[in-house]
Amino acid sequence: MKNDERMHKICKIVQWITLAIGVLSIIIPILCWDSIPETIPSHYNAAGVADQYSDKGILILLFFVTAFLMGLMSIAVYCVKQEASSRYAKEAEKSQMDDVYIMLVFMNFAIQCMFAYIIYCSASGRGLGVWFLPIVLLVVFGPLLFFFIRRHRAGVKSDSETSQLVQTEQQEEGITYRSKVDWWLGLLLGGSVILTLYVAIDPIIRGKGVQGVTIVAAVIVLATVLPLFGIKYVFYSSHLLVSCGIYGKERVEYGKIRQLKETKNPLSSAAMSLDRLQIDYLENGVHKTVLISPVRKKEFMERLEVYRKQTEV
Repeated sequence: MKNDERMHKICKIVQWITLAIGVLSIIIPILCWDSIPETIPSHYNAAGVADQYSDKGILILLFFVTAFLMGLMSIAVYCVKQEASSRYAKEAEKSQMDDVYIMLVFMNFAIQCMFAYIIYCSASGRGLGVWFLPIVLLVVFGPLLFFFIRRHRAGVKSDSETSQLVQTEQQEEGITYRSKVDWWLGLLLGGSVILTLYVAIDPIIRGKGVQGVTIVAAVIVLATVLPLFGIKYVFYSSHLLVSCGIYGKERVEYGKIRQLKETKNPLSSAAMSLDRLQIDYLENGVHKTVLISPVRKKEFMERLEVYRKQTEV
């Protein structure tokens, strides 16, 4: 409890710092408008070097983008925080929302720092630097990775329980269902992979040699995104295995399931579609929830009910 309170205090401080960075990144260039060169960088390549220039009026667009993102992320943080503190929410839902709140706070901070630095470099005619891209990828995807790790740890069973379930997985073949993938999400994630590969390979094709920074960035993006397409749910005689590759596994014993319902809950989870199922279950007396999006959802639900009834018998 003390650790949670400390984290919430840190989040409040980070929110104020984020707000200050966003506001100052707009106000300071406006106050120093006459000192800004008439022609400034408007685009940077993967190495952080300016390759296009425009009138300094382009900064106004950056101001609007910064303000829009700051407002959008602030609203998202507020809504999630309210949901996490609602007295009507279940304990498992509060715990998940609390982790999402922390993730969004630090992601918002990273985004505002990124745009503030871009505005500063553009206004002063500087390059972004060769490490800008990998650092941005790290600080933006870092909070997301933190969320998955934190949720995984929250669902860890005792060693004896886990070893029994793992032994069952080794002895049985299991029935596997893949995660359904919404077209827009597949397009977004697939596009990010293609764009990253293009940025990494293009210099090689043009004879400029291998650029270590873009290769590292490509590896980070691929390692983060590709495992999401491998999410699967496997039925065993004693439990359901929810596998997310490097993001961890969750095992739900049939006898501990208390409720199964269809939902459109957009909370980050082991699902690649908003056409989801919510499984509520008890783990050591604590109510927990897992969101999944199996293909052939109706068939999946029927199979899960069969296993639940067999466990009750």
